[in-house]
Amino acid sequence: MEAARTVADELHARGYRGPFGIDAYQYRDKSGRVALNPLSEINARMTFGHVARRLAEALNRPRLVLRVGSGSTAAGPGILPLLDPGHDDRTVAWVEAG
Repeated sequence: MEAARTVADELHARGYRGPFGIDAYQYRDKSGRVALNPLSEINARMTFGHVARRLAEALNRPRLVLRVGSGSTAAGPGILPLLDPGHDDRTVAWVEAG
């Protein structure tokens, strides 16, 4: 939350008025612990995060998780496929509703 407030204040100070998103991610550090990078990219525009939030609200799901991998798309209840593997690229993506 601190990163979001800092970004909002800075964008405001620079005269930006509009939607923005912040990319953050979890990763495993050298010791294997899960760590958080709270600010990897700032997107001063409408982002997929805004769309995902509206989708979660429309589905009455408090949580959506975007999964990206290689191979085949996951299937089952609460799974919404977004990207199926192609002939030259095995990247897949799906949303899990929690």
